[in-house]
Amino acid sequence: MDWNIAPELISLGGILIILSNATLTKTHSLKREKFFLFALYYSIFAILLNLLSVLTISGASTFLQPLRLTVNSAYFFFYPPLSLIFIFYIVFYIEERVPKEKAHHVNSAIIALLASLVIYLVFPFINLKTGWLFSFSASGEYIRGAANTLPLYFAMFHILVGLSLVIAEHKYLDSYFFKAMLWLPIVALTIIIIQTVLLSVILTGTAMMFALLAIYLNFQTSKISIDSLTQLANRDTFVANIAHLLHSKQNATILVVSLDNFKIVNDTFGQNKGDLFLKRIASTLVEIVPKGQIYRYGGDEFAIVATKGSSPSFIDSVTSRFKEGWKVMGAASRLGASFAVLYLPFNNGLLVDPTSLLDYAIQKAKRQGSGHTIYCDALIVEDIKHKNQLADHLLQSHGESLSLSFQPVFSLETGEVYFVEALLRLESAEFGKVPPSEFIPLAEELGIIGELSRWAFERICQIIGANGETPTISLNFSGLQFSDPTIAPFILETLEHYNIPPHKLNIELTESTLVAAYLEEALVIVKQLITKGIKFHLDDFGTGYSNLSQMASFPFSSIKIDSSLLNLAKTEREKYQFIAGIVGIVKQMGFTTIVEGIENNDQLEFLKQIGCNYGQGYYLGKPLSEEEFTAQILTKKS
Repeated sequence: MDWNIAPELISLGGILIILSNATLTKTHSLKREKFFLFALYYSIFAILLNLLSVLTISGASTFLQPLRLTVNSAYFFFYPPLSLIFIFYIVFYIEERVPKEKAHHVNSAIIALLASLVIYLVFPFINLKTGWLFSFSASGEYIRGAANTLPLYFAMFHILVGLSLVIAEHKYLDSYFFKAMLWLPIVALTIIIIQTVLLSVILTGTAMMFALLAIYLNFQTSKISIDSLTQLANRDTFVANIAHLLHSKQNATILVVSLDNFKIVNDTFGQNKGDLFLKRIASTLVEIVPKGQIYRYGGDEFAIVATKGSSPSFIDSVTSRFKEGWKVMGAASRLGASFAVLYLPFNNGLLVDPTSLLDYAIQKAKRQGSGHTIYCDALIVEDIKHKNQLADHLLQSHGESLSLSFQPVFSLETGEVYFVEALLRLESAEFGKVPPSEFIPLAEELGIIGELSRWAFERICQIIGANGETPTISLNFSGLQFSDPTIAPFILETLEHYNIPPHKLNIELTESTLVAAYLEEALVIVKQLITKGIKFHLDDFGTGYSNLSQMASFPFSSIKIDSSLLNLAKTEREKYQFIAGIVGIVKQMGFTTIVEGIENNDQLEFLKQIGCNYGQGYYLGKPLSEEEFTAQILTKKS
């Protein structure tokens, strides 16, 4: 008998290509992903077995009869379940998405598939006695048995079961998967029907290759699941795995590792070396937690998911490793990290998105300083609820809860008020007094910081316009606003509307603005406003990444030295000289110096001695409410 094996050889080549791409990832966390790899390897084995079977049939004089019987019996035993493997992948895919309490269709499909396999396997076992599948004549000729095409009907049954399950559970499936599953069985059935007619052309491998290719293209790469730099699974894969763990109610420990100040590494060594540091950290995490799933969670963040087989003590191993230094090709860095830990399943039936929980926890850990670990517990959930409620309030209140406080800045030489800083405050019956460190970053995150600052700016103009001889008032703007081309016209038009001279308003920008991506655009707007008579101050100097040479190129009139530097000097007196050095250099560069956070007379006298121009702090004057501020002004005027 002549056999056409060309389609089978082409199918083998196609499956090998799929396998080479599918094994690039170091993470196969879901059951169906592991099963997909098994299906690839099994398909290769089955096709090779099929080709060997054809070879033994065609070469009757070359192979001994026992070997021919063994190979062909193995073919009927191992090859037909290929279709079953493909359908089980679909079953696992659907099982991940169907609620457990509504999984009766899935369970019925599994029972039907396994029952058909048991029934089918009876035939290869009894074939040597019955010859129902195949036999060899005395002359060695291959003889098809009465049930020779049974594997094809067996495959048809599996495909119909899979198709029925897809239709029954379609409401739990995304439309992309559902459409693919509607046409794929039709293609496979068509190939199998052709095979029943053209028995000499081997097409079953072709049907399997189409199925595997569809799986790979539609499901394995519907999203790019692998990070190209570290070869770890990416955030999308992490999210899918967490959803599966939640659905199946499995126990798991999740650790997110967020590198601290990784930008400094890139700035110091260059991006290429920075990439090498990321790859080294990725490989180290894989070594520390060999049984865990490691993910590239973000640009400078990693996630570890450990299920059964991994001890929770891996958290200590990971956090301890980041207390050591990292070396890559001659470059060394003490690159620290902050950590967030989440245990699944949630206790007490908490209903919250795990990734939102982890993202919030990692940001909280970063605010507490490098090396801190935050555990996602009920308190964190309450924090998130509070943040969401506050966000709703900010979006809906339209400035009703906002007010201004005013804290003077004094000349340290004369004791007179140099100017007054306006401080934005938020207070409501629901939330009480909300610190600026909480609602200002949230307003920036929500994209409404511009509205808050415009409200504050206009209110200041109203106060100056109503009270005449007020001191100059300074207001802190978010650097984000200076990427908005409408901010300059708004400021100038508001000043004109209330007939306010531009020199009565100062604008403060934080040091972080200096390293923002919109720096050049911001400078254009700043210089435009300076030409109109508005002065700019650099606020919180010493908390960011700027340097003195960079600072000299900016058009600020005053530099406000952050209180954290003075507090450091207060507790370690020998470091007063550090403050003196900064003040001296800033003055030599032509800037007026203002030190924030003066809390006692010792600090005040020291700053006078080193020639600091101006100061601000509770020791000199506490923030005043708008009523207190205007009352003092009116008293002086009278």
